[in-house]
Amino acid sequence: MNDDAFEQRFQERAKPVIDALNPWQRAWFELDKALTQNSPGKVVSQFHHLPKSFAEWMQSYGSNPVWYLSDGGYSRVAYSWEDGTLFPTSNSTAKVKANWDAALPQRQQVEAQITQQISTLESRAHIVVDRLLE
Repeated sequence: MNDDAFEQRFQERAKPVIDALNPWQRAWFELDKALTQNSPGKVVSQFHHLPKSFAEWMQSYGSNPVWYLSDGGYSRVAYSWEDGTLFPTSNSTAKVKANWDAALPQRQQVEAQITQQISTLESRAHIVVDRLLE
């Protein structure tokens, strides 16, 4: 099988996996594609190693949440609790850093997912506290 045929088959096999991504995974998938410029199949092939939800991400990485990109583990995207933004870690590849500004819409989508999840957790916490104080 030549390289083109292999790549086509790889992408075809990845499509159902990509179609089944939840909104959290989809946002990270789009950001990874924009930053690494990897094929959709290459990007999604790494997802079995990664958190499937915000809660799982927090449990895995705690106060220093990072997302590993599909470039072999060199590049990571971290979240700043201080200003609520994402940033590439210092060991991220030059390619990822060069694509950072152009990936603003995808970064904003991930940040919106994070903000939404934090808001949901905060509102649940308020409900619990209010019930305890009744």
